[in-house]
Amino acid sequence: GWKPKYGFSEGLKETVEWYLENEWWWKPLADERTLHPTPWKLKW
Repeated sequence: GWKPKYGFSEGLKETVEWYLENEWWWKPLADERTLHPTPWKLKW
């Protein structure tokens, strides 16, 4: 059967570190509407 490679805490830490180190990858995908602090107030 399948077993996780990382525990939850370690996996979360690794994921956050990856996103911090690879901002070039995700930053162009995010725009103001996606990362807006209150997106429900925006008119789509």
